[in-house]
Amino acid sequence: MILFSCRKNNKGQVAPLMFLVIGVLILAIGATMIIGEATFNQIRLSNIADTTMISQMASFCRNLNQIRQISIGPGGLLVTYVGVQVFLLARGLWAHKGQPLYTGFYISSVLTSRKLSEQAKKLAASAAKDLRIGIYDSAFGAALIDEPKPPIDTGNCFAPDPADPTRQIPVVCADPRDELIKDNAGRVWGIDYARYNKRDYYFTRLLRAMKSGEAKEDPYDPNTYIGEEFVGNPNAGPDNWYKNDYIAYAFTKTATTLQELNACPGQISFSEPAGGGCRSTYFSAEMSNIPSSVNVQFQFMVLIYFYAIPKPPGFSIGVLPYPWAWIKRINVDKTSGITLTLAKKDRYGAGTVLPSRNTPLEHSTKMRIKGSVWSGFEPKME
Repeated sequence: MILFSCRKNNKGQVAPLMFLVIGVLILAIGATMIIGEATFNQIRLSNIADTTMISQMASFCRNLNQIRQISIGPGGLLVTYVGVQVFLLARGLWAHKGQPLYTGFYISSVLTSRKLSEQAKKLAASAAKDLRIGIYDSAFGAALIDEPKPPIDTGNCFAPDPADPTRQIPVVCADPRDELIKDNAGRVWGIDYARYNKRDYYFTRLLRAMKSGEAKEDPYDPNTYIGEEFVGNPNAGPDNWYKNDYIAYAFTKTATTLQELNACPGQISFSEPAGGGCRSTYFSAEMSNIPSSVNVQFQFMVLIYFYAIPKPPGFSIGVLPYPWAWIKRINVDKTSGITLTLAKKDRYGAGTVLPSRNTPLEHSTKMRIKGSVWSGFEPKME
């Protein structure tokens, strides 16, 4: 009896152990999900930062090499200059000093070189701008902003069943804004993806407003304007937005309806978001030592020819100016330590037992430009 009583009393002691094991398993599963999500986002940040810099720096060096081709390529400045010089010397002794000008060959060659030099200057002027725009567009267009896009629901959209007028059937809503198909009981039957896929994410519309520096009317809410904060903002507008070294977008990930999303719209900022509030996530791109200017230096040369002199009979050497013989140097203001840093924070400072999601994930890619106008340009990882 005593042994039986002890065994009977010990049965209830298994429950605390089971609760402990279940608790540990729940924490382990939660930790695995959070750490896995953080690792996945870290890998994505690394891949996107690397591919963005490699592709955009390669494009930038390709523009520099196009300028190089204007200098030393077929039909370029150097070939034109050498061709004029050979022509003047191969002609032999010119009748008088001004005769080379009458042929028109010298004038046409100078004008051709001038047009080539203007093309080189135009490419140089846009190279740095195109690089910065390309980096931002690639970084923010790489699906790292996982902002929700709830379907628009303007109300019930239904019609009587022709076979049974007393029965209501779901139909596509006559309101072109509506993206849900519902019946008269309010049940969702599906999403009209033909309409849903045409609507841009809020971030896309806000980004357009920031780039233009103008407030854009929301086509899905005629009484709302997107981007009013960018009107008159010196950091926004077509001539200024790409000059920022830091752009961040803070948004909510918990909105399940359009009303919830409109109550907490995303925000673009040019410094690190303060955090807190309903915007639990942000993504940022920061550039440092990015080239901001490219200029071209041309080599001034002269053309030599020989012309006859009557008294005393003989010849003399004539000289003609040639301002654009070739490109002497392509100057890039920053060629090393060119860095892009992408960061993503899933949650602001709210405390949690598993703090990994409160730690901003980031990755930096650093590159440099190697080469010259004679050897060509290419990007290198640092």
